[in-house]
Amino acid sequence: ATATRHRPRVVVGLALVVAALGFVVNPRIPVESDSEKFVASDSPVLRDLHALRDVAGTSADAGFMVEADDVMRADVLAWMARFEQRQLARHRSALVSSNSIASITAQVTGSTPTPEDVRTVMESAPPGIRDTFLDSGDGRAQVLFGIGSLSLDQLEELLDGMQADAVRDAPAGVRVVPSGLALIGIETVNLYQEGREPMTFAALAAVLVWLVIALRSVRTALAALVPVVTALGASRLAI
Repeated sequence: ATATRHRPRVVVGLALVVAALGFVVNPRIPVESDSEKFVASDSPVLRDLHALRDVAGTSADAGFMVEADDVMRADVLAWMARFEQRQLARHRSALVSSNSIASITAQVTGSTPTPEDVRTVMESAPPGIRDTFLDSGDGRAQVLFGIGSLSLDQLEELLDGMQADAVRDAPAGVRVVPSGLALIGIETVNLYQEGREPMTFAALAAVLVWLVIALRSVRTALAALVPVVTALGASRLAI
């Protein structure tokens, strides 16, 4: 600090160069979207997750919300069953299983699901299962696909393709959209990727305003931000 105090232009110049280089390379820094890589490879939680997957074949779900005036209509149930079978056939490496009011009923009855059969099966099903797959007003139903080990980027691409296929084939008056925790993860990563720079500049601006008010000097406030800006650029260059 003593050596550089009398060379503010050199210090500020170097800080700006490092910061500028950091912001230039920032778009090349990848965002890890595989949640299993968020934790250490020897974590007990990760070992339990792999054990669960070995037994159940899957450890995560990808959902689709089906909305209609009445999801118990015969044509909606028939479409739901076809949609599940088609996606499982097309994405064998990514999708492990599927469940909905249509497929659960078909497993119980061994035949094409009818509105009467679905109502009977859902009325006798445990509340947890019934509430997961069917809204009490019969206006919404959920299709859940068991998925393998996919990153959020891979899952987003998969869901986009599945939704496009669903929209092309859905009966009139039926709306199909992705749903569930996986969708929240995808949107979180996307928003972070899009908002990294705005968030950084907004934070710096907020700190600068606070420092100006506290120190009553724009010059001193800017000087206090020099090490912060330098650290931001240096960390991005290091990554």
